[in-house]
Amino acid sequence: MPSSQVWAGENGPTGGGSDGTCGDNSACGTYATTLWYADELGLRARSGFSQHQRQDLLGGRYGLLGIDHDNEALGAHSHVAIHPDFWINFMWKRVMGAKVLNVTVANTNAEVRVYAHCGMPPSPNRIDSELGLVVINLSNTTESSIGVPGATALTGWSLTPGRDGVFGSKIDMNGVELLDLIQEPGQVPEDVPVAGVMKKIWSLPPVSVNFISVSGIRMPPGCAA
Repeated sequence: MPSSQVWAGENGPTGGGSDGTCGDNSACGTYATTLWYADELGLRARSGFSQHQRQDLLGGRYGLLGIDHDNEALGAHSHVAIHPDFWINFMWKRVMGAKVLNVTVANTNAEVRVYAHCGMPPSPNRIDSELGLVVINLSNTTESSIGVPGATALTGWSLTPGRDGVFGSKIDMNGVELLDLIQEPGQVPEDVPVAGVMKKIWSLPPVSVNFISVSGIRMPPGCAA
């Protein structure tokens, strides 16, 4: 039916590892899956999916949050781990608006992927801008860069591997290591934990996911309230 919506359900990095379901030697719960997850969200939004359901919020190695990285049951003394993929959701909800845009990217390569949405309207815990970008650099060796013609500023946050590498559980935002363990209720931040960096040209480190808020451009068609 023309008015029907397309939803994606039970999506997550559940394969790989010694047992085929996020075993000990899989990428689940590591920084590596952020590259896939950000690309998946961007591609599905651009393809017309209106809802994306992550499998799952809490539990196992493939959830956004995990229980002691290993246990399936939440006990009175359990510590809840914040997996790197959590921060993709966290930043997406603060930078990327609901309206999906088609953009033309000049002088790029297949290892750099760009997704554009209308920016977020002013509201608590959101980044006010005309345009929101997710830019993924899949190269593991080469830094790239991006600019937006006519923009007065690009305010950005680069997510990069932490001190334990691409297949570790640590993740950095603009060079600052992010919280990866909740030991008390309510420790997950509501505000972006690291200040955005303002530039005219935004550098894209190797194996990075970059959330960029674009200001000072003419409002893209369809984005005006």
